[in-house]
Amino acid sequence: MFGHSKRTALTISASLAQIGEFAFILAGLGITLGMLDPHSRNLVLAGAILSIMLNPLLFALLERYLAKTETMEDQTLEEAVEEEKQIPVDMCNHALIVGSGSVGSLLEAKLARTGIPLVVVENSRPRVEALREQGVKVVLGNAANAEIMDLARLECARWLLLTIPNSYEAGEIVASARAKRPDLEIIVRAHYDEEIPYLSEQGADQVVMGEREIANSMLNGIRLETLSEEEKMGACPI
Repeated sequence: MFGHSKRTALTISASLAQIGEFAFILAGLGITLGMLDPHSRNLVLAGAILSIMLNPLLFALLERYLAKTETMEDQTLEEAVEEEKQIPVDMCNHALIVGSGSVGSLLEAKLARTGIPLVVVENSRPRVEALREQGVKVVLGNAANAEIMDLARLECARWLLLTIPNSYEAGEIVASARAKRPDLEIIVRAHYDEEIPYLSEQGADQVVMGEREIANSMLNGIRLETLSEEEKMGACPI
């Protein structure tokens, strides 16, 4: 209900399964108020002892169950990063791409064809695994985390390319990267005109907006240089 992973939900459930010391306080209060007899209090005490004894066994069974059934999608990013035990990539003078969605994946393919070394920072573990199967160097985590960017070797990257759609998060990443690397070339994706000044103020060298690039590509397709002066002015033939 609260959006936690299966591991977190089941661990909390197992923790709440045992009867705690608060039950003893309630049982004592019940006897004092004449609402509970001593025999019932003894049953509560026996139940608490049994539940406390069974709780470690329940946790052991839970770990075995999760080991067999838990998928990468079931884990939160924090759990996945903690389990990952990542080490810094052994690369420099590379293109550092943040986000491997629809735009990022296209960019990765083009860079791979040109032979430019690249490192990807991605917060989706299934995407990370898919990229690793392709031989791409990937760091799992949120690029807003300085430690994650250190693992991706921001200090010696040649380009930082942000393809994530969230401009506010992108701005934080740009500002942090610019503070650490004043000489780094940073190119960022934007969705709206209003985002361009903000991302530029944070330190982006270039902000690319999809609609503008589409318009530029369509304009290039017209090939204006091949038209005559009359055609450019919209003159009609007689």
